[in-house]
Amino acid sequence: MSYSRPKQVIARRTASVIVCVLVVILLVGMLSMQTVQTLAVIRRGDDDRTKILQARELIEFAQAIDWNAAESKSLTIQIPDSVRQVGESEALTAILERQTIADNSDVARIIVRFPADKLGEVTTTWEPDHE
Repeated sequence: MSYSRPKQVIARRTASVIVCVLVVILLVGMLSMQTVQTLAVIRRGDDDRTKILQARELIEFAQAIDWNAAESKSLTIQIPDSVRQVGESEALTAILERQTIADNSDVARIIVRFPADKLGEVTTTWEPDHE
């Protein structure tokens, strides 16, 4: 005995399988896009964290400078090749600036801009404790 299936039933099953496959492809595509975006945010955060650490080191460097002997209250320095991140080809500069506080000319804040005049510039300010 042989059973013959109507063509409508086979077409419906085929259509339902195709819809399920398309939904799975859509979900996988959406999840992969979300993964790429998450990885980009993590990388940007790591880059920002590195810049902040480098700016802190520059603050420590600026604190050690004898500003009374300096010709101006703003210095532009070239960052050595050993400090650059992997993949950076152009030279980086940092601007160190000393601003005196109006109340007391002996006390000053230090402002560091790194990398100077570039996209993603980090500005760090150090102010002495007022005790």
